[in-house]
Amino acid sequence: MKISKIFLGSALVLMAVSTAVAQSKRTRKADAAYTNAEFHKAKELYKSAYSRSGDKNEKKYISFQMAQCARRTGNYRQAENYFKRTVKMRYDDPIALLYLAQAQQNLSKYEDAKENFTKYSSMVPGDVRGTEGFDGCVYALEMLGNPTQYIVENAKTLNSRGFDYSPAWGKKDYSVLFFATTREGVIGTRTSDQTGQYFADIWASEVEKKRKKRSRTAKKKTGPKWVTPVSLGEFGSSDKGEETINTKHEEGSVSLNSRANVMYYSQAVYEKKQYEGRRIFVSKRKGGGWEEGTEVAFPAENADSTNFFDYTHPAIHPDEKTLFFVADLEGGYGGTDIWYSIYDKRKKKWTKPKNVGPEVNTAENEAFPTVHLDGTLFFASNGHSGLGGYDLYRAEMKSSRYGNVKNMGSPINSSYDDFGLIFKGNDYKEGFMTSNRKGGKGLDDIYTVKLLGTLFKVHGQLIDQEKNEPMAGVTVKLEGTNGQVIDVTTDKEGNYSFDPEQLEKDVDYDLSFIADGFKGNVQNFSTKNLTINDFEKTDEGYLREVLVDASLIRDRLPVVLPHIEYDFNSADLRPSAMTDLDHLARVLETNPELRIKLRAHTDHIGNESGNQELSQKRAQACVDYLISKGISAERLEAQGMGESEPYTMTEDDGYLKKATKLTAKYVTSIRYKKWSDKARQYNRRTDFETLEPLVIKEDKFGEY
Repeated sequence: MKISKIFLGSALVLMAVSTAVAQSKRTRKADAAYTNAEFHKAKELYKSAYSRSGDKNEKKYISFQMAQCARRTGNYRQAENYFKRTVKMRYDDPIALLYLAQAQQNLSKYEDAKENFTKYSSMVPGDVRGTEGFDGCVYALEMLGNPTQYIVENAKTLNSRGFDYSPAWGKKDYSVLFFATTREGVIGTRTSDQTGQYFADIWASEVEKKRKKRSRTAKKKTGPKWVTPVSLGEFGSSDKGEETINTKHEEGSVSLNSRANVMYYSQAVYEKKQYEGRRIFVSKRKGGGWEEGTEVAFPAENADSTNFFDYTHPAIHPDEKTLFFVADLEGGYGGTDIWYSIYDKRKKKWTKPKNVGPEVNTAENEAFPTVHLDGTLFFASNGHSGLGGYDLYRAEMKSSRYGNVKNMGSPINSSYDDFGLIFKGNDYKEGFMTSNRKGGKGLDDIYTVKLLGTLFKVHGQLIDQEKNEPMAGVTVKLEGTNGQVIDVTTDKEGNYSFDPEQLEKDVDYDLSFIADGFKGNVQNFSTKNLTINDFEKTDEGYLREVLVDASLIRDRLPVVLPHIEYDFNSADLRPSAMTDLDHLARVLETNPELRIKLRAHTDHIGNESGNQELSQKRAQACVDYLISKGISAERLEAQGMGESEPYTMTEDDGYLKKATKLTAKYVTSIRYKKWSDKARQYNRRTDFETLEPLVIKEDKFGEY
C-alpha cells in the first residue's frame, strides 16, 4: 500500500487512543505517531513498548494497535498474525475479530474468513460488516471459479523492491509509460514515517527500439520490451537530470491528456516544513521535458492552512474539460470518494467539485480513477463487492452520470489491493495496472494486463467405415449460425483441421463430410454456454479443442434384382427389360464389389434341349447389355436354366395364387387361356443371384 493510499480517508480512520488503559510513555509516543498516520513509525514504537510492558491490558491494547498499523500499511499477512494474537489474548472489543476476518479475506483464506465473519456477526448482530464480509467471501470464491479471459503478469523491468504504482501513458503512441515509485534513486533521501519507504517520484520507461534483423526462422510473437525506468527529469530531456516535477517530497499518481502534452499529478505541499496536504498540479510538455507544475485550484469551503483537504489521484477525461480526483469532501458518501471538476474556459477556472454519485461511491473508500478514451471510468474500491482489499471496477456514463458498475473479475482482481488500471487504444485488450498481490517483486508492483481471445481447434480424422481406412481428398464443410462457411480437405491420412482464429464464440456449427459415392455425414458442435474453465490457457489465447472423428458409408443403391420377362421363343430384350437392366447397372456401379449370376428360364413349350439353348441366349443377352453400360464382364456370369426351375408365385395375381409353383402339369391344368398364358410368361424370365467377390490370387512367380 503506497503513501497516497495510506492517506486515503485518514481523518476518518484515525482512532482516539483508549484512556481506560494505563499507558507507558513509550505507548503514548506510539499513539501520537499513529494519530498522525505515521503507521510505520508507530508500529516500531509499539513493538518496543510491547516487549517492555508488563501490564496485561496494555499488552492487549498494544497488540491491537500493532495489528492496526500492519492493516493500514497493507501488510495483511502481518496484520493476520497480530490480530490472531490479539483475539487469543481476549481483547475486549469484537472489532479485532472483524479485522482478523478481513485480513484473512485479503490473503485469500476465504474459509477462515467466513468462520470469523460468522463469529463476529453472532457477537455484534447489528453490524452489517459481518454478513457483508461473509457474502463477500462467497462472491470471491464464485469469481475465482469463473475467471475472465485476461492474463495479468508482473512487468518485472518496471518494478523495484519499493512501491511502483499508478501507470499512465506518457506518449500518444503508447510507447512511453509514466508511474510513481519509491525506489532507490528518488530525489528525497528521507524515509516516510507512514510507510518506511522513500517519498515517491514520477519515473518513466519507454519501449525498446527494435533492431531489424534478418531471420529465416519464424519467431514467437512477444509483447513490447520496456527499458529500465529513469526519473522523469532524466527521461527525454535535453538537459539530463533536470527535475522540474519531482521534489524531495511526494509526487503521486499521474494522468496525461490523449496528446500526452499536458500532465496532471498529485504532490505533497509543505510550507516552512509544515505539511499542508496533497494537491493536484498541472504541467505542459516543453521540448523533451516538462514545465514546472502549477497548482490546480478548486473552490472549496472551510479549507485553510489548519483545515486543508487532500486532493489526489487526478484523471483527466479525453475531452480535457473534466478532471476527476479523489478526496474526502463534505457531501461525500463516506471515506474517500471520486469527485470531478469542469474547466470553465471563459473564467479560466475549475468549477466547484461535484461527487460522481452513489452508484460509484460507497460508505468505504474509492480511489485511483482513470478514464478510457471512450469515457469509461475505471476505479478502485473497497466498498463494492469484491475479492478483498481494493478491487478494480468499471463504470459507464448513463444519463449524464456514471453507473452500471461492474467488477473487473479475476485475475485482474485478487484478494490483495488492485488499482490504477489503464488500457491501450480504443479497446480493453492491453494495458497496465497495479497490485500488491503475492509473488510480486516489491511492495506495490506494476502488472501487464492482456485480454486473450478464445480459440477453437476443430480437427479429426475421416475413415471409410467399411474398409476402416483413412479417406484422403474429402471436402469437410463447416457452417455456422453466424453465416460463416469454410471448406477444408482431408490429407492422405484422412486428417483435417480448421484455423483456430476463424471460429467464434456463441455459435452453433455443422460439419459436413462430402465424398462422391458415399452418403453424406453431418456432425455438429457448439461454442455457446462455455466458461473460461472449458478452455486451456496458451500463449496465443484460451484454447478449446474440439475433436470430431467421422466415417462415411458408401452410397449404395439397395440390391433389388429385377425380374426380366421375354416374348415367346425370343431372346430379344423388351424395352421394360432394358429399363430394369439400366437400374441394375446403377446398382452394380454403387456396389463395386458385387458380382452376379444372370439365370435365364423358359416355359415348358418346346423340347428340353431347345429350351436350354434359348435360355442361355437370354442370359447372355442380359450380360451383353450390362457390359455395354460399362459393367466389367468379370462381374457377370450367364447361365441358361431351360425349363428346370418353374417360377413360384410370390404374391396373388388373379387366378394365380401366392406360393403356387408353376410347373408344366399345373399350367396345362388351367382351364382359362388368359391365365395359362400368364403363367408361362412368369416362367419365361431371367433372375439373378449374387456371387462371392472376385479374389485375385498371386501365383508362385508373382504374376496374376
